[in-house]
Amino acid sequence: MSIKTVHEITVKLLCDKNKFIQLLKAKGFIIVDNYSLQDIFMVPNNIDIMTMSSREILSKAVLLRTIDSEFKKNIDNRITFKIKKFDPNGDIVNQKIIDCDIFHINDAIDLFEAIGYKTIMSIAEKDIIYGKDGLELAIKDIQNGDTLMEIEVVSENPDIESLTC
Repeated sequence: MSIKTVHEITVKLLCDKNKFIQLLKAKGFIIVDNYSLQDIFMVPNNIDIMTMSSREILSKAVLLRTIDSEFKKNIDNRITFKIKKFDPNGDIVNQKIIDCDIFHINDAIDLFEAIGYKTIMSIAEKDIIYGKDGLELAIKDIQNGDTLMEIEVVSENPDIESLTC
């Protein structure tokens, strides 16, 4: 299990994705990872998502994630819970991420359903990570959605690293 503090900026690409990638390459960025992501969001059965904002709903959600890395030639499955801090405008100013590696996503779905959770959405995306001098930018192609660019800064919490799951 790992716990991380994450600061991220995600923006919608308004320009052509291929032109943006060419710009990154011209600036010396290279592909450092390439993967497909499948995210399943689950929330407690007892909340009424029809009366809540999307931020309120996501603050209660558990994320079941499958990462299929073409670059690293492996598949990771994990349970992720994000604890987000918001400013008065509703913008996320900080988030902690708690990850627990698992063997099978379907077993995790069964477990969460057994303890009173329901699936509210599933998102598939393809990500290409470009890096240069320690900076990484993710180009995220959301299936049936937008193309996004994300920059993420992660700091590990060494006091909690010894926990296992």
